[in-house]
Amino acid sequence: MVVDISFPEGYSVKDGIPGNSYIGDDYKLRYPTVDSMLDRIHTLGSGCLLYKRDLSRAYRQLCVDPGDYHLLGKGNFDVSPPFGLRTAALMCQRSTNAVSHILRNQGHEVINYIDDFDGAESPINATAAFESLGNPLNELGLQESVAKACAPATSMTFLGSEFDTVNMTIAVPIAKLTQIHEELSNWDNRSPCFHTELQSLIGLLSYVSNCVLLGRLFISCMLSTLRTFTTNHFHTRIGAEFCKDLLWWKTFLQDYNGVSIMHTQPWSPPDTVVCTDACLSGCGGVNGCIDQLSSYPFRFRT
Repeated sequence: MVVDISFPEGYSVKDGIPGNSYIGDDYKLRYPTVDSMLDRIHTLGSGCLLYKRDLSRAYRQLCVDPGDYHLLGKGNFDVSPPFGLRTAALMCQRSTNAVSHILRNQGHEVINYIDDFDGAESPINATAAFESLGNPLNELGLQESVAKACAPATSMTFLGSEFDTVNMTIAVPIAKLTQIHEELSNWDNRSPCFHTELQSLIGLLSYVSNCVLLGRLFISCMLSTLRTFTTNHFHTRIGAEFCKDLLWWKTFLQDYNGVSIMHTQPWSPPDTVVCTDACLSGCGGVNGCIDQLSSYPFRFRT
Protein backbone atom coordinates (compact mmCIF):
# COMPACT_ATOMS: atom_id res chain seq x y z
CA MET A 1 0.00 0.00 0.00
CA VAL A 2 1.35 3.42 -0.99
CA VAL A 3 0.66 6.18 1.54
CA ASP A 4 1.07 9.86 0.69
CA ILE A 5 1.99 11.42 4.03
CA SER A 6 3.03 14.74 2.43
CA PHE A 7 -0.52 15.78 1.53
CA PRO A 8 -2.18 18.17 2.12
CA GLU A 9 0.71 20.62 2.22
CA GLY A 10 0.95 22.36 5.57
CA TYR A 11 -1.34 19.85 7.31
CA SER A 12 0.23 16.51 6.45
CA VAL A 13 1.75 13.89 8.76
CA LYS A 14 5.20 14.84 7.47
CA ASP A 15 4.66 18.52 8.28
CA GLY A 16 4.03 17.58 11.91
CA ILE A 17 7.39 15.83 12.33
CA PRO A 18 10.47 17.94 13.19
CA GLY A 19 13.16 17.73 10.54
CA ASN A 20 16.15 17.99 12.89
CA SER A 21 15.17 16.26 16.12
CA TYR A 22 14.10 12.75 17.11
CA ILE A 23 12.63 11.84 20.52
CA GLY A 24 13.89 15.16 21.84
CA ASP A 25 17.46 14.76 20.54
CA ASP A 26 18.92 16.92 17.79
CA TYR A 27 20.37 14.92 14.90
CA LYS A 28 21.81 15.18 11.42
CA LEU A 29 21.48 11.93 9.52
CA ARG A 30 24.66 10.93 7.67
CA TYR A 31 25.06 7.83 5.57
CA PRO A 32 28.27 6.02 4.68
CA THR A 33 29.56 6.64 1.17
CA VAL A 34 31.57 4.82 -1.47
CA ASP A 35 34.64 6.43 0.10
CA SER A 36 33.92 4.45 3.29
CA MET A 37 34.38 1.19 1.41
CA LEU A 38 37.42 2.52 -0.47
CA ASP A 39 39.12 3.40 2.82
CA ARG A 40 38.43 -0.08 4.16
CA ILE A 41 39.81 -1.76 1.02
CA HIS A 42 42.97 0.35 1.05
CA THR A 43 43.52 -0.55 4.70
CA LEU A 44 43.34 -4.28 3.92
CA GLY A 45 45.13 -4.14 0.56
CA SER A 46 44.68 -5.81 -2.81
CA GLY A 47 42.92 -9.17 -2.83
CA CYS A 48 40.78 -8.61 0.26
CA LEU A 49 37.32 -10.18 0.21
CA LEU A 50 34.01 -8.31 0.18
CA TYR A 51 30.70 -9.57 1.55
CA LYS A 52 27.14 -8.36 2.09
CA ARG A 53 23.93 -9.13 3.98
CA ASP A 54 20.60 -7.35 3.68
CA LEU A 55 17.46 -7.02 5.78
CA SER A 56 14.13 -8.02 4.27
CA ARG A 57 11.52 -5.23 4.17
CA ALA A 58 13.43 -3.41 6.90
CA TYR A 59 10.85 -0.70 7.59
CA ARG A 60 8.17 -3.31 8.23
CA GLN A 61 10.35 -4.81 10.97
CA LEU A 62 10.30 -1.55 12.94
CA CYS A 63 7.48 -0.46 15.22
CA VAL A 64 5.84 2.93 15.62
CA ASP A 65 5.08 4.22 19.11
CA PRO A 66 1.52 3.03 19.92
CA GLY A 67 0.68 6.58 20.91
CA ASP A 68 1.21 7.62 17.28
CA TYR A 69 -0.92 4.94 15.60
CA HIS A 70 -3.78 7.35 15.05
CA LEU A 71 -1.50 9.68 13.07
CA LEU A 72 -0.75 7.09 10.39
CA GLY A 73 -4.16 6.22 9.07
CA LYS A 74 -7.89 6.61 9.09
CA GLY A 75 -9.80 3.46 9.95
CA ASN A 76 -6.76 1.26 9.20
CA PHE A 77 -3.74 2.16 11.34
CA ASP A 78 -0.16 1.43 10.27
CA VAL A 79 1.96 0.10 13.15
CA SER A 80 5.22 0.29 11.14
CA PRO A 81 6.83 3.42 9.67
CA PRO A 82 5.63 3.83 6.06
CA PHE A 83 8.10 4.55 3.28
CA GLY A 84 8.52 8.31 3.03
CA LEU A 85 8.06 9.02 6.74
CA ARG A 86 10.54 11.73 7.69
CA THR A 87 12.08 9.73 10.56
CA ALA A 88 11.81 6.23 9.05
CA ALA A 89 15.33 6.23 7.56
CA LEU A 90 16.77 7.47 10.85
CA MET A 91 14.96 4.73 12.79
CA CYS A 92 16.36 2.07 10.46
CA GLN A 93 19.87 3.53 10.38
CA ARG A 94 19.98 3.68 14.19
CA SER A 95 18.88 0.06 14.40
CA THR A 96 21.54 -1.17 11.99
CA ASN A 97 24.12 1.07 13.72
CA ALA A 98 23.46 -0.99 16.84
CA VAL A 99 24.15 -4.22 14.93
CA SER A 100 27.38 -2.77 13.53
CA HIS A 101 28.41 -1.77 17.06
CA ILE A 102 27.91 -5.34 18.25
CA LEU A 103 30.03 -6.68 15.40
CA ARG A 104 32.73 -4.06 15.97
CA ASN A 105 33.07 -5.25 19.57
CA GLN A 106 33.56 -8.75 18.16
CA GLY A 107 36.43 -7.52 16.00
CA HIS A 108 34.61 -7.15 12.65
CA GLU A 109 34.20 -3.82 10.83
CA VAL A 110 30.91 -3.51 8.92
CA ILE A 111 29.52 -0.59 6.92
CA ASN A 112 25.76 -0.30 7.34
CA TYR A 113 23.64 1.74 4.93
CA ILE A 114 20.05 1.76 6.20
CA ASP A 115 19.21 -1.94 5.73
CA ASP A 116 22.44 -3.10 4.04
CA PHE A 117 25.49 -4.51 5.81
CA ASP A 118 28.68 -4.50 3.75
CA GLY A 119 32.14 -5.56 4.85
CA ALA A 120 35.68 -6.15 3.69
CA GLU A 121 38.11 -8.52 5.37
CA SER A 122 41.35 -10.33 4.72
CA PRO A 123 40.94 -13.74 3.04
CA ILE A 124 41.76 -15.46 6.33
CA ASN A 125 39.03 -13.70 8.34
CA ALA A 126 36.38 -13.06 5.67
CA THR A 127 34.34 -16.25 6.11
CA ALA A 128 34.23 -15.88 9.88
CA ALA A 129 33.19 -12.23 9.57
CA PHE A 130 30.43 -13.09 7.08
CA GLU A 131 29.02 -15.80 9.33
CA SER A 132 29.33 -13.61 12.43
CA LEU A 133 27.19 -10.96 10.75
CA GLY A 134 24.28 -13.39 10.58
CA ASN A 135 24.38 -14.21 14.31
CA PRO A 136 23.23 -10.86 15.78
CA LEU A 137 20.53 -10.60 13.10
CA ASN A 138 19.07 -13.92 14.25
CA GLU A 139 19.51 -13.15 17.94
CA LEU A 140 17.80 -9.77 17.61
CA GLY A 141 14.94 -11.19 15.56
CA LEU A 142 15.80 -9.25 12.40
CA GLN A 143 14.67 -11.02 9.25
CA GLU A 144 17.35 -11.27 6.58
CA SER A 145 16.86 -11.30 2.81
CA VAL A 146 18.83 -14.46 2.13
CA ALA A 147 18.64 -14.04 -1.65
CA LYS A 148 20.53 -10.73 -1.47
CA ALA A 149 23.41 -12.06 0.64
CA CYS A 150 26.83 -12.11 -1.04
CA ALA A 151 29.41 -14.53 0.32
CA PRO A 152 33.05 -13.30 0.50
CA ALA A 153 34.45 -12.57 -2.96
CA THR A 154 36.94 -10.22 -4.59
CA SER A 155 34.18 -8.32 -6.42
CA MET A 156 30.90 -6.88 -5.17
CA THR A 157 28.45 -4.04 -5.82
CA PHE A 158 28.20 -1.41 -3.10
CA LEU A 159 25.92 1.64 -3.40
CA GLY A 160 25.59 1.04 -7.13
CA SER A 161 29.35 0.82 -7.84
CA GLU A 162 31.20 -2.38 -8.70
CA PHE A 163 34.34 -2.99 -6.63
CA ASP A 164 37.17 -5.30 -7.76
CA THR A 165 39.91 -5.81 -5.18
CA VAL A 166 42.15 -7.85 -7.52
CA ASN A 167 42.43 -5.16 -10.19
CA MET A 168 41.75 -2.45 -7.57
CA THR A 169 39.09 -0.85 -9.76
CA ILE A 170 35.69 0.71 -9.16
CA ALA A 171 33.18 0.72 -11.99
CA VAL A 172 29.75 1.98 -13.01
CA PRO A 173 27.57 -0.90 -14.27
CA ILE A 174 27.05 -0.84 -18.04
CA ALA A 175 23.27 -0.75 -17.63
CA LYS A 176 23.60 2.36 -15.45
CA LEU A 177 25.91 4.04 -18.00
CA THR A 178 23.35 3.40 -20.73
CA GLN A 179 20.64 4.92 -18.56
CA ILE A 180 22.79 8.00 -17.92
CA HIS A 181 23.42 8.49 -21.66
CA GLU A 182 19.68 8.33 -22.33
CA GLU A 183 18.91 10.75 -19.52
CA LEU A 184 21.46 13.30 -20.75
CA SER A 185 20.02 13.15 -24.26
CA ASN A 186 16.64 14.10 -22.78
CA TRP A 187 18.13 17.32 -21.41
CA ASP A 188 18.94 18.83 -24.81
CA ASN A 189 17.36 22.29 -24.98
CA ARG A 190 15.34 21.63 -21.82
CA SER A 191 14.22 24.66 -19.86
CA PRO A 192 12.57 24.98 -17.46
CA CYS A 193 12.99 21.78 -15.42
CA PHE A 194 11.04 20.34 -12.53
CA HIS A 195 12.37 19.37 -9.11
CA THR A 196 11.94 15.62 -9.61
CA GLU A 197 13.63 15.75 -13.03
CA LEU A 198 16.71 17.46 -11.63
CA GLN A 199 16.83 15.08 -8.66
CA SER A 200 16.82 12.13 -11.05
CA LEU A 201 19.64 13.62 -13.15
CA ILE A 202 21.84 14.36 -10.13
CA GLY A 203 21.22 10.90 -8.73
CA LEU A 204 22.40 9.23 -11.95
CA LEU A 205 25.48 11.41 -12.33
CA SER A 206 26.41 10.67 -8.72
CA TYR A 207 27.05 7.06 -9.72
CA VAL A 208 29.81 8.22 -12.06
CA SER A 209 31.12 10.74 -9.54
CA ASN A 210 31.66 7.91 -7.07
CA CYS A 211 34.16 6.45 -9.52
CA VAL A 212 35.50 9.68 -11.06
CA LEU A 213 36.19 12.22 -8.32
CA LEU A 214 36.52 15.06 -10.82
CA GLY A 215 32.87 14.57 -11.73
CA ARG A 216 31.80 15.89 -8.33
CA LEU A 217 32.91 19.37 -9.39
CA PHE A 218 30.46 19.29 -12.29
CA ILE A 219 27.48 18.47 -10.08
CA SER A 220 27.90 21.40 -7.70
CA CYS A 221 26.09 23.86 -9.99
CA MET A 222 23.22 21.40 -10.37
CA LEU A 223 22.98 21.04 -6.59
CA SER A 224 22.86 24.82 -6.25
CA THR A 225 19.98 24.91 -8.74
CA LEU A 226 18.20 22.15 -6.83
CA ARG A 227 18.34 24.21 -3.63
CA THR A 228 16.36 26.99 -5.32
CA PHE A 229 13.23 24.83 -5.44
CA THR A 230 10.65 25.58 -2.77
CA THR A 231 8.31 22.65 -3.52
CA ASN A 232 8.42 19.44 -5.54
CA HIS A 233 5.90 20.86 -8.02
CA PHE A 234 7.88 24.03 -8.67
CA HIS A 235 9.93 24.49 -11.86
CA THR A 236 12.86 26.74 -12.68
CA ARG A 237 15.00 27.73 -15.64
CA ILE A 238 18.55 26.41 -15.91
CA GLY A 239 21.40 28.85 -16.31
CA ALA A 240 24.40 29.01 -18.63
CA GLU A 241 26.78 27.43 -16.10
CA PHE A 242 24.36 24.54 -15.65
CA CYS A 243 24.36 23.97 -19.41
CA LYS A 244 28.17 24.01 -19.48
CA ASP A 245 28.23 21.26 -16.84
CA LEU A 246 25.82 19.22 -18.94
CA LEU A 247 28.12 19.65 -21.94
CA TRP A 248 31.09 18.49 -19.86
CA TRP A 249 29.25 15.32 -18.86
CA LYS A 250 28.18 14.56 -22.42
CA THR A 251 31.73 15.03 -23.71
CA PHE A 252 33.31 13.01 -20.93
CA LEU A 253 30.91 10.08 -21.09
CA GLN A 254 31.52 9.63 -24.83
CA ASP A 255 34.95 8.16 -24.02
CA TYR A 256 34.44 6.84 -20.47
CA ASN A 257 34.14 3.04 -20.29
CA GLY A 258 32.82 3.02 -16.73
CA VAL A 259 35.96 1.63 -15.08
CA SER A 260 38.29 3.68 -12.86
CA ILE A 261 41.32 2.87 -10.75
CA MET A 262 40.59 3.18 -7.03
CA HIS A 263 42.04 6.46 -5.84
CA THR A 264 44.61 5.92 -3.13
CA GLN A 265 45.14 9.48 -1.92
CA PRO A 266 42.79 11.14 0.58
CA TRP A 267 41.22 14.50 -0.15
CA SER A 268 43.82 17.28 -0.19
CA PRO A 269 43.98 19.66 2.79
CA PRO A 270 42.57 23.17 2.26
CA ASP A 271 46.04 24.79 1.91
CA THR A 272 47.10 22.59 -1.01
CA VAL A 273 48.01 24.31 -4.29
CA VAL A 274 47.54 22.41 -7.56
CA CYS A 275 49.14 23.55 -10.84
CA THR A 276 49.23 21.91 -14.28
CA ASP A 277 50.41 22.75 -17.79
CA ALA A 278 47.81 23.42 -20.44
CA CYS A 279 47.26 20.48 -22.77
CA LEU A 280 44.84 19.77 -25.62
CA SER A 281 44.51 16.07 -24.76
CA GLY A 282 45.00 13.91 -21.71
CA CYS A 283 45.18 15.13 -18.15
CA GLY A 284 47.48 15.00 -15.17
CA GLY A 285 49.18 17.01 -12.49
CA VAL A 286 51.10 16.94 -9.25
CA ASN A 287 50.41 18.88 -6.08
CA GLY A 288 52.31 20.16 -3.10
CA CYS A 289 51.68 22.21 0.02
CA ILE A 290 52.25 25.95 0.04
CA ASP A 291 55.47 25.72 2.04
CA GLN A 292 56.95 23.47 -0.67
CA LEU A 293 56.26 25.77 -3.63
CA SER A 294 59.84 26.91 -4.00
CA SER A 295 61.24 23.40 -4.44
CA TYR A 296 58.38 21.22 -5.71
CA PRO A 297 58.37 20.38 -9.46
CA PHE A 298 54.89 21.24 -10.67
CA ARG A 299 55.38 20.87 -14.40
CA PHE A 300 53.73 17.75 -15.75
CA ARG A 301 52.90 16.88 -19.33
CA THR A 302 50.93 13.94 -20.77
